[in-house]
Amino acid sequence: MPGHFSRDKLKQDLPFWLLVIFLTMLFLTGGSPRADVQSLVFVRPVSVLVLGIGLWWLTAQRLRQHRFHFAIAIACLLLALLHVVPLPPAIWQALPGRELATEVERAAGLSNQWRPITLTPGNGWNAVFAIFPPLATLVLACQLDANQRSGLLPVILIAGLASGVLGLLQATGAGGGALQPYRITNSGAATGLFANRNHQAFFLLCMFPMLALYASGTATDAEQARLRAWLALLAGAIIIPLLFVTGSRAGLLLGLFAIATVPLIHAPPSFGPTKRKGRKINLKWIFLAGAVVALGFVSVLLSRAQAFERLTSVSPGEELRFKMWGPIAEAAWRYFPVGSGNGSFVEVYQIFEPHDLLGKNYVNHAHNDLLEIWLTTGLPGVLIILVVMVAVARLAWSAFGPSPHDKRALGFLRTGVTLMVLAAVASFFDYPLRTPSLAAFFVIAAVWASGAQRRLGETKRSGVA
Repeated sequence: MPGHFSRDKLKQDLPFWLLVIFLTMLFLTGGSPRADVQSLVFVRPVSVLVLGIGLWWLTAQRLRQHRFHFAIAIACLLLALLHVVPLPPAIWQALPGRELATEVERAAGLSNQWRPITLTPGNGWNAVFAIFPPLATLVLACQLDANQRSGLLPVILIAGLASGVLGLLQATGAGGGALQPYRITNSGAATGLFANRNHQAFFLLCMFPMLALYASGTATDAEQARLRAWLALLAGAIIIPLLFVTGSRAGLLLGLFAIATVPLIHAPPSFGPTKRKGRKINLKWIFLAGAVVALGFVSVLLSRAQAFERLTSVSPGEELRFKMWGPIAEAAWRYFPVGSGNGSFVEVYQIFEPHDLLGKNYVNHAHNDLLEIWLTTGLPGVLIILVVMVAVARLAWSAFGPSPHDKRALGFLRTGVTLMVLAAVASFFDYPLRTPSLAAFFVIAAVWASGAQRRLGETKRSGVA
């Protein structure tokens, strides 16, 4: 019956549209990892609500298909909760690295207090709440079919371009600072929808592999394929100067790697049943047009020399990032294997910070997320990271091995793997995945890769049969 079919179709589409709305909300309001950002008062309750709805819709079949993702998510949540559970004084004081805190308690006459693993319980709870946005994204994304997962691609591309355009307006001084969405940010920098220029650069450079995937999409005829190629090349030409204007050196270097992955992802688009003969695409003119657009943007942005000067100079703050890795590693061994506790980096680093590195500003993160995870979560956190890295390596092995017949699924597999590798490299110099929107973006990349790999496996088994 038509009415019955429409209700079933609506039920199938609900997770997709809820996820689209949720991602849009995250990109607009979840661009900062700070605990004191006012938008989190809205982001986190909505995430809990969306998570509850997603769990209500979740089926056992979807749970089995994505059991690895859920296992990692549950492990992260349990570890975060374990860090805020109060422990008896004898157990807490016996943990590695708690000598100074124990002495302070004794001096204050509070030696019999039950305390959690984390040295900063308030920040520990913040780490628990920070898991809900990516977890809600996972619960919804794992319920999508292949076509719905493909439908997320233009949504994220639009968000990336919107962030880039906003960054351009910020760089030109439009709005007099009113276009900066966050109070604590890289003042005067092109941060787009984020509070940090490096996070903006990371999101922009991730557009290159996704644009290659978009240009490889299924087309009904040569005209539509040509339009996709034009749009992808034009968008890429626009993003290149926008990446420059962020002033992020790490983003620029990683952007070169992202561009290098484009030939590995792009494949000639396949045509549907209504294929008709069209004119051959002249790539020479397309590249020429893109180069003209890119040069035009560069000539405009050169007037804002601050970002370009930053690309050719090293600031004292960035030299500090490398110098502080040694003290952080020393602290990590002091608290190993339990860790100093989720959210305790700032306070713990101040204990081990060398006198010659002291400044008027405090260090909010290690600017090396792998090192910070080692310090704060110890061996359990390191093991989770290693398991994820092995899983991504296995996906990469299947993604860049012999090419199967399903080019579309292969494209999503390679794109998902590329985005996760880019996130891992960026995390070695920064902390992009602590941002709610980028954490959700990472989840989408993981679901793209695993869903495509499962589809390729099903295609291979059906072919053999």
